[in-house]
Amino acid sequence: MNQKELRQVTTWIESVLRDWDPIGVSAFVGDEYDSYAPMIAQLLTNGVDEAKLINHLSQIETNTMGLQGDRVRCAEIARCLSDGFANRRYLNQP
Repeated sequence: MNQKELRQVTTWIESVLRDWDPIGVSAFVGDEYDSYAPMIAQLLTNGVDEAKLINHLSQIETNTMGLQGDRVRCAEIARCLSDGFANRRYLNQP
């Protein structure tokens, strides 16, 4: 994956994470979750399976953010990330 495509992937992941919004601040702070995007991009480019992606998102919620966590929502977002990456949806970003 070249640098341009990696930037597109990261930008797309940032938008998915704003939809995830586990602490409910995306409407006020647009870049709250951007720092998690590079690691998720790395996981996706390395072929992570959906279960590991769910665990990664869940650990961000519980360990990093100190929340109770919502594995169902993490599974929805992990599926969106996995499917979107596999179908190269990040190429459709403005």
